[in-house]
Formats: sequence, C-alpha cells, structure tokens
Amino acid sequence: MKKLFLGTALVFTVSGFVSGAFCADMNNQFQKDFSGDIRHLRVQIDSGRVNVVSGSGGMAAIRATTSFPTCVTRMELVDGTLQVENLKAKGGCDCSYDIVVPKSTTVNIHAGSAEVAIRDLESALCANIGSGSLEVKKMGSVNVDGGSINTSVSDVDGDISVKTGSGSLKVGFRGIPSQARNIVYESGSGNLEVSLPQDSLVKSTPSSSSFPYLSKFSSDFSLVDIGYNFFVRWSFGRGSAELKKNLQ
Repeated sequence: MKKLFLGTALVFTVSGFVSGAFCADMNNQFQKDFSGDIRHLRVQIDSGRVNVVSGSGGMAAIRATTSFPTCVTRMELVDGTLQVENLKAKGGCDCSYDIVVPKSTTVNIHAGSAEVAIRDLESALCANIGSGSLEVKKMGSVNVDGGSINTSVSDVDGDISVKTGSGSLKVGFRGIPSQARNIVYESGSGNLEVSLPQDSLVKSTPSSSSFPYLSKFSSDFSLVDIGYNFFVRWSFGRGSAELKKNLQ
C-alpha cells in the first residue's frame, strides 16, 4: 500500500483507487483524523449508519466500519468542507460512520437509506433521506426532506422544518427559548408529537386539508395567536397530532 499526502487529504492507492479514496483494513475498519479550517460536513451515501457528534477545538475524525474489505469510501477536506462519499456505483457499500467535528460545523446529509444521529452541534442541519430514521439532539436549525423516515428532534436552538412522504416526527424542548420557534411538519401520512415546557405559550395552525383524514388531535395547551413561544404548523393526508406538556 502506498501513502501519499496531498494538501489536507490523505490519499491511499489501493486497487487503482486514488484522490481521497479509502479502502478498509482486514477488519473492515479505518479511521482518519483531520485538522485545519473545518466549517462544513457533507455526507453522501447510498445506505448505512451515520453518527455525528461535536469534539474539542478544530479537530475532526472519522471512524468507519464497512460491510466488506474492498468497499471504497471517499473522505476529503476541501475549502473548509469535510466531504464523505460512499456510493455503490463507485465501489462503495453499506457502511457505519462515527464522525467527530467542531461544534460550529454545519451538516448536510444525503442518504438513500440510513439511520442518522446528530447531537451537540451549534449550526444548521440539512438532511435528505429516502428511508430510515433521524435523531437530532442539541443543534441549530433543522431542515429535513425525506421519503419514509421517523424523525426525533430535541432541544435545538432554531426552527424545525420536516417534510416527508410518510413517518413520524417527535419534537421536544426542555426550556422556553428567548425567541419564538417555528415547528413545521408536512407529510403524506404521519404522526406528530410535540412535547413542550408546561408554561409555554403555543400557537398551532393545522392545514384545513388535514381535517378530513385527521384521526386524532389533542393539546394540553390553550392555544394563543400572539405572544407565543412556539408556532406549530402541520399538514398531512392522514395521521394524528398531539401537543403535550413536558412534565420534567
């Protein structure tokens, strides 16, 4: 195996793959550390698992476990963007990624079928997932487009927008924000559950198209039109919506 250094990207040449392409070791695992100007994370995979957490300082690290030894994944740091690519058309495979990035890193996830978990970051998340699940804890704003996914979002410091074909959305806040938060959920068939602090002032506006097929709507809050802490807007073909008080 020959190792070359090219800028901030470590390049392995294995079986003819170059320019930032990595192959796993005999245990189907590898790890790579990055340093420097890391402001964005971009992950593009066909299928697998992605776990992203914050680390200290300006360091980043990726640990991956692939489904077979010759699986190829691409990892590069280019102009402040840490790029991870694993596509079956390019020799990729199902892969599990554990990624550590600086706390202020923005995250962009594009996956065909995946289980994704992201926590303890300060910037925005943009995700497009065909099927699977997404769990977000302590993030900036959250914007999700998906096919059939179950999404859980808690204690984020920004607005939430989730649009899916089917699935569920669970949202939780333990504290009342200093500025009003928008929670938007659109789905062909879905269930919405929003858990908020007991003293929250809540505005909720379901789409009129939701009523004919709404199986359940309940709220522990007396809804308001002005002075609210949370504005919950939802629209789906079939499903249920529940606004409840967080007893913690």
